[in-house]
Amino acid sequence: MVPLLLIVVQLFLFTAVRSERLFHPDDCTKRLEIFNREVKQHCPFMEKDLLPAPPPSTTITVGTIRYRRCVHELAKPERAGLLWTGFWDGDPHASMNVLKSFATATDSQTLHPDTHLGQLMDKSGILKVCDSEVLNPLWATASDQFASHMRYEWQKKVVVLINKKLHGERPLLHSVFYQFELYALAFNHVGYLRTQAGPQNVWQPDIQLIDLQGTCTESMPFLQKSFKNIAESFGFVFNFKPEKWSCEDCPSGCSLLDPEIVALGRQP
Repeated sequence: MVPLLLIVVQLFLFTAVRSERLFHPDDCTKRLEIFNREVKQHCPFMEKDLLPAPPPSTTITVGTIRYRRCVHELAKPERAGLLWTGFWDGDPHASMNVLKSFATATDSQTLHPDTHLGQLMDKSGILKVCDSEVLNPLWATASDQFASHMRYEWQKKVVVLINKKLHGERPLLHSVFYQFELYALAFNHVGYLRTQAGPQNVWQPDIQLIDLQGTCTESMPFLQKSFKNIAESFGFVFNFKPEKWSCEDCPSGCSLLDPEIVALGRQP
């Protein structure tokens, strides 16, 4: 009995160590190769990798127009795009299962991980082993593609689920949403015109924030100011409309699946 138990324990430890090594930071180059190989299967005509192996270069080269279109297709959602930050399985109030249930209830789709591009990012393991120097260019490209799909579909409302505070441990300031997706939203808001110059052709969706930390009085003014500053930095004439923004607190005791919260998450 004892030898059998010892064997089981040894197998468990071996599996745990092997799993830990599988996602060791030194494995980033190998994971990048897997990611690029998967992307190339969908974009066989691409001239360069979406993510070059580090070092020396960590800059994305988008390449040809056909390649841009291919990556754009990989990022295409099947339903209205849903943005989120701060969800993880250690928080029952904001777990990944809760996020998926909310997306289903509102007939929407998370852009990561539920689009094809998001699935390739997860499947390759790069998000677990590569540092920000490598991942930041990828998030910048992916965020722009995700936001551009919302614009192409003329999505009337962009819903953002926030489970981070502005400061402290793992703050909103350091999130992918704040660093890349908000920038992409602002750029697509003012940086492109649908047909011809004119304010009637600028994509101006409603921005619905749902704050699971219960800090709307802090998060919305901060994000509005950041959005406005980003948009104005592009040099376009920009008429910021704060009335297009709204925020609903949903702290502990509130559920994303409450009918009134689900209603806020649906497209008009």
